[in-house]
Amino acid sequence: VTCTQYTITYTQCDQSAMSSTRVIYSIDPQILSRFNAMFGPRERSKVLEKLMADILAARERELEALAQELESHPDFAQVRADALRWEATVGDGLDDSAL
Repeated sequence: VTCTQYTITYTQCDQSAMSSTRVIYSIDPQILSRFNAMFGPRERSKVLEKLMADILAARERELEALAQELESHPDFAQVRADALRWEATVGDGLDDSAL
């Protein structure tokens, strides 16, 4: 598969000012051509933003489910016990400079 780099500029809004950041993604030219044919210039950014948001939300749900399993599944009881013992040492007077 041959990929071509395309520069995508997005605008980041905050209360004080608008700023723009340039990012580079490698996108297969055939995929990009199909995407550009399917979505007009005024909707491409919104579509990409929604796709990114959806993928991020799905990944976050996966990570939350894994964390929940670690916190509740009986097979991870020893890991939780070890973590509690480790947390008990916080503030015991040791610091990283001694390492």
